[in-house]
Amino acid sequence: MRPRGMSDGTVGSARVHQDLRNNVWSIPFMAVMVVSLAARLVVIVTTSPAWSPDSNDYMRLARLISRGHLAEAQGNRVPGYSLFLLSHAFHPSAVRLSQMLLGLAITATLFWIIWTLSHRLWLASIGALLYGLNGGQILLESTILSETLATALLVGLAAGILVCKSRVRRGYPVLLLMGLAAGFLPLVRPLYVFIPVVCALPVASMVRVRSRGFWLYLVPALLPILVWIAYLAVSFNYVGLQTDGAYGWANHAAAFMRDAPDTDRVIRDIFLKHMAIQERATPEGWTVGPNVIWAAVPEIREATGLSYPELGKRVQALSIGLLLSHPIGYARQIGSGWVSFWKGLWFPDQEPYWTPFGTATRPLYMLGRYLWVLVNLCFMLVVLGMLATKVRLVRLQKLPSTVFWLALIALLSAGIQAVVEYGSAPRFGMPTQPYVAIVVMVAVGTWLLRLRGSAEAKG
Repeated sequence: MRPRGMSDGTVGSARVHQDLRNNVWSIPFMAVMVVSLAARLVVIVTTSPAWSPDSNDYMRLARLISRGHLAEAQGNRVPGYSLFLLSHAFHPSAVRLSQMLLGLAITATLFWIIWTLSHRLWLASIGALLYGLNGGQILLESTILSETLATALLVGLAAGILVCKSRVRRGYPVLLLMGLAAGFLPLVRPLYVFIPVVCALPVASMVRVRSRGFWLYLVPALLPILVWIAYLAVSFNYVGLQTDGAYGWANHAAAFMRDAPDTDRVIRDIFLKHMAIQERATPEGWTVGPNVIWAAVPEIREATGLSYPELGKRVQALSIGLLLSHPIGYARQIGSGWVSFWKGLWFPDQEPYWTPFGTATRPLYMLGRYLWVLVNLCFMLVVLGMLATKVRLVRLQKLPSTVFWLALIALLSAGIQAVVEYGSAPRFGMPTQPYVAIVVMVAVGTWLLRLRGSAEAKG
């Protein structure tokens, strides 16, 4: 896809066009893709598709959809990823292959985006390899989980914004595709329910709000979410994207469950019983409480006689009440969740069979994880630099507007996740890693390298 002149001045540099004419880009691009492909081929040859407890829910929902029994799931999961599984006839190996192909597409798109915004092929290569050789991302691609599909949709949206900026008048098909991606994304990962609205802002900066292009984006971006919410409201008297989300609040509230009122003593007592069981089975120093609710739900339902959605609403109301009565403890957990969001996935020691590179797998995986912690720290510095520039504390060259929107989405994802979820933050942080890579690489190209060039010119 050839970069074109853009309204915010991010594309059209002589360097990019000269690289295109000389075909200089092809060697680093092919090198990035070959090593990324090689890593995935090793995983395919040496391991089987990985499975997690969530995989069972996704697969069960896919089978219910295939039989026309969607209501039996009681809205526990959004249907996007299950539809993806259904399109692969429930075959884990086919799903893994598709997800790894998506991973290669993400790598290639990252290369193009960073090159387009930074005008430097070596930064594009590093940024693309941060995903292409990321052990955590390859593990997710090899697992029956929704993160890779969500990551592909997010990267597609970033590419769409960039393309539309370069050709607004001919960008209607791209705007439509962006709307479809933005509308489908929350049905894959509910965390991204804000994406259709946030992405509407850069779209509105490119086309008039009353224009056909804006509505080509907005209608498909909002319609799937609204239809799904309406289905859950009518079928189960539940307003939200998935009934599991109501139970998720108990992960935050677990630490305060002993203070639950007697009106909810059945839920409280059964929950505390299962938390004690988890405590005995948990190594010393580990957090106890997150995910206890899932072990307790069957017994609580049997004791209360409530349906799954009804009990979810009760648990949600109880949990939010406990969090409001413990604001300092809740704030501490939000801070912990925020920090964990940026740490990346820990090595899956509970899955000893996932060793595609033998004894070198864990060291390589952890090296990549620590590298990403460093990249995330750089991202925070970039965000602080953008804020300092905005309030005129420092004078730095303005970054492309696309970078601002990507940074905002990554920060919103971290904040919303920390507020509503506790215990699985590293997984929630994986889909926005490509956004972090783009922001950091473009900032390096725009600030550090050009500052060095200016210093050399003055010298």
